[in-house]
Amino acid sequence: MFKKLVFLSLFLCHSAFAELPSIIDPVIPATPPGAQVAAGYLSLTNNSDSTLTIDGASSAVAKKVELHLSKVENDVAKMIKQDSVMVKAGETFEFKHGSYHLMLMGLENALKPGDVVDIILETSNGDILIEMPVKKMGMSKMKKKMDHKMDNNN
Repeated sequence: MFKKLVFLSLFLCHSAFAELPSIIDPVIPATPPGAQVAAGYLSLTNNSDSTLTIDGASSAVAKKVELHLSKVENDVAKMIKQDSVMVKAGETFEFKHGSYHLMLMGLENALKPGDVVDIILETSNGDILIEMPVKKMGMSKMKKKMDHKMDNNN
């Protein structure tokens, strides 16, 4: 009986951990002094058997954190607040520049390279703590990405 309980306990622990989403490449670009907003980017893989809903986010460094979608409509760039984001079982969802992202608003201080910002994602499977490093991301990195894309098109 004891062996069955140990096996069942280990199985349940493994099952619980197997359902945690994988967080890939979380980052927040550094902000200039006095900035009131910042964006957060990451990829999230839903390792569970059911759809994961992200209902919101929070952080001690900002008055509020919202889920946003950037898109261009009629040649006008817009940021649209999202109430939630759904990630189907087994799929990866990207929060990236020019698309979905975390919008940190009402920053208490500038975010400097080397800082680490704790973000709590509020999900249908419970809260998830993400440690997001702050990195300097200037035009030189964007230019390298564009140059790389252009090289691949030749």
